[in-house]
Amino acid sequence: MIKALLFDLDGTLLNTLDDITLVMNELLEAFGCQPHSREAYRWLVGRGLHNLVYDALPEAKKHLADAVYSEAHARFAHRGVGTATLYPGVLETLDTLYNMKIPMAVVSNKPEIAVTEIITELNMNNYFFGIYGGANREFLKPHPQSVLPAITTIQTIIPDCKLSEIALLGDSDVDIVTAKNTGIVPLGAGWGFRGIPELAQAGAAVILMSIQELIPLINLL
Repeated sequence: MIKALLFDLDGTLLNTLDDITLVMNELLEAFGCQPHSREAYRWLVGRGLHNLVYDALPEAKKHLADAVYSEAHARFAHRGVGTATLYPGVLETLDTLYNMKIPMAVVSNKPEIAVTEIITELNMNNYFFGIYGGANREFLKPHPQSVLPAITTIQTIIPDCKLSEIALLGDSDVDIVTAKNTGIVPLGAGWGFRGIPELAQAGAAVILMSIQELIPLINLL
């Protein structure tokens, strides 16, 4: 049985692809670079803002990475939800899990200040015992240390909770590898940015096609 859940944010709870595309392309153009397609960003996101900025820059402009990162961090930090939308069924599922007393947290490589602002704007704080973002953390997913603070809190809330009773739901190989590196259950969000083939190849224990499938699943694993 799954006793606690960790969620990725972008591509799992929230469809941010259009918003990321908009902000990043505005930045690239401001620094004299060509914009990328929405489809390109589907594969660029997931490994933190530093990597997103670096990978989005053309080879001849890589030296601008620090400057572009600083501006990107400033824009995302206080942008809030922007044009992003919750995936269908997210609020209803979180509400059900909360009423089932399942401890939940968000673990994202997105800057923590941005994740916190988004969760607050969406009035979702009460669902989560913690919000763990990137930028101010030494370790990002897929490093196992990226989820250790959340796991430590879970095992304080549920002292006898085993790693095999904690699951991480995410839409990319980064999330699946994070879970596998940590010894928790890797669940794939098949509706997210990367798609089923990547999740399967990375070794997801189960690939869900909707977040509502979590409800019956937690009693089966």
